[in-house]
Amino acid sequence: MKKWTEILLKSSDELEDAIQVLNRSGMRIALIVYSNKKLLGTLTDGDIRKALIKHTSMKCPVEKVMNSSPITSLFSDSPELIISKMNSKGLLHMPILDESGILIGLETLQNLISEKKH
Repeated sequence: MKKWTEILLKSSDELEDAIQVLNRSGMRIALIVYSNKKLLGTLTDGDIRKALIKHTSMKCPVEKVMNSSPITSLFSDSPELIISKMNSKGLLHMPILDESGILIGLETLQNLISEKKH
């Protein structure tokens, strides 16, 4: 898994900054967090596309265009449960939270379904 901490944004970060983060990471998702890493929302390529169609300013804060109700999993969830959640919603990424709602990782469908090499 790529380093997920590179795709963290604050809610006040601008759409332009988010596009740069998405471009640099190649992950097609950014995670919007409070300073304590509590997850506020997600921002995907699709969210950016919708904002552009609406002629949203590049200076707009990401909180205006992010998904503020993302589907998440807990660290204690099994890989099978995470895959099931992702498949049922057509997701490629799943933010992973601890029991307090603090973001502790990001799982990808590609990582979950790839064969583990020994």
